[in-house]
Amino acid sequence: MSDFFGDDFTAELKKYFLESLLKEVQKYSDLVDEKTWKRVSKEFQELCQSWTVDANTNEFFHLASWLTQAFVALEDIDSENDFLQSLELLKNYLTDINTGIPDSEDLQKKYTLKGGAKNSDLYLHCVSGVYNFVIPVINVVEITSQLKIYATPSPEARVSGVVAFRGDPLPVIQLMDFGFSEVQNIDSVFVICEVNDLKFVLNVDRAEDFINISAGDLHDLNSNLIHVNSCAQKFFIQNDKNIIYLDIEKLVA
Repeated sequence: MSDFFGDDFTAELKKYFLESLLKEVQKYSDLVDEKTWKRVSKEFQELCQSWTVDANTNEFFHLASWLTQAFVALEDIDSENDFLQSLELLKNYLTDINTGIPDSEDLQKKYTLKGGAKNSDLYLHCVSGVYNFVIPVINVVEITSQLKIYATPSPEARVSGVVAFRGDPLPVIQLMDFGFSEVQNIDSVFVICEVNDLKFVLNVDRAEDFINISAGDLHDLNSNLIHVNSCAQKFFIQNDKNIIYLDIEKLVA
């Protein structure tokens, strides 16, 4: 974006995003009282998803990570005061960036939500055909629907094509080759992932929500009852759904 529009225009767009977000967060602070804070906090969580996408688009990647963690962490907040403190942390974080402090890992840690879910325990819940699965949020770069899959001159096994992402061609992993259903939704989304400096794309019907799970929640899939690949051998149950844990390191091994 900066190459096309010029640095000054890009800076204005980023500043507009930060100032708009600050106003939104202040609005929620002003709305909160004893009777409304739980309802407002739920709305705030939902907004965190769209704000995360906007933060990534404006290249505030550490802020996007903070918002992703906030989405889950707010579920554990049980008082109006804790919620207001979280809003205050976000306002201070945004103010720092807006005054010229770079959005860095150190700045993100400075405003870490107390008691919030650790990145390693946080997963993105996706749906592909009839299957539900999760992948670690720490490996998720971005979620978007604004991509087009291009065929490759020499088709490769387990790759359905490539997409252009920030100027780089990224392979789209063919999940059907790992036993998953074909994507059915014409409004499907793309999950940009990164493992050991390797970026790739998962094309899924939907990216549902963020889930905090621990190793103790996972169970082994019975390979005698269901065909599984080496990257999908564990699952957990939530809200009467069997959700597969997708080991994306094995997916691209």
